[in-house]
Amino acid sequence: NTITWAWNGASKGGSFGWEFVKVNLLNYNIPVDDLSDVRIKFNYTQYGGGTGYGWYIDDVTLKVSRDEAYAPDSSSRDVWQLQSGNAHSGTHSWWNGDPTDSGKMMPGIDNSLISAPIDLTRARNASLSAYLKFNINNQSGAPPDGFRIEVTKDNGRTWEAINLGARASWGVSGTNNSGTTSYTGHDTGGNWIEVGSLTRVLVDLSDWSGNVVHIRFRVVNTNAGNYDHYMDSSAGFGGFYVDDVMVTGETLTT
Repeated sequence: NTITWAWNGASKGGSFGWEFVKVNLLNYNIPVDDLSDVRIKFNYTQYGGGTGYGWYIDDVTLKVSRDEAYAPDSSSRDVWQLQSGNAHSGTHSWWNGDPTDSGKMMPGIDNSLISAPIDLTRARNASLSAYLKFNINNQSGAPPDGFRIEVTKDNGRTWEAINLGARASWGVSGTNNSGTTSYTGHDTGGNWIEVGSLTRVLVDLSDWSGNVVHIRFRVVNTNAGNYDHYMDSSAGFGGFYVDDVMVTGETLTT
């Protein structure tokens, strides 16, 4: 095939800085029978005795997500689903719950919903916004039922929690609005809450400025017996929902 340029010149607008690049490999329509033979090559070519400075490559990651045709069934332990009919805005939201009983959470899991890369390399400040909805038992446990919100700046090798304690919240979202102190967040309608209304979550991401980060919503549940995986069976919903996730802020001008 004809060689065409993917990158050329000096990176980062001529400053020779690092650039973050994401490529969708599905565009190449690789036959299923050939998947085990796939290789990825980074090819650096120079013609005519030029004076190029070379090419630096770092933090190469190949990530694969599940096709919806292979969505989890009732026996799966990966229970994150993109579902319709219960959303803060639009028509869909992400849900983590028991597929066999929509009023509960599945026991004994540690599931994470991870964002796409978020480039904060030139951020002056940044803040996380998301809308959540949950029905989580407030009992203690080892661990207790709950969710956590965590950030990585090294492609998932290490994660830092932005919630205080073992879990960010508990109870039924939006049902305990006592002034400025609430473990369940402030109801914006239909039990949806903005994550910034949780007193145990710090949404300021400015400490990660200068990095490309990922954010994950992590559901961790106990497998102990005689433990209800919901707070209120009459709430009309169960599990943990996430919708309208955004990171906003200001960028540097120089």
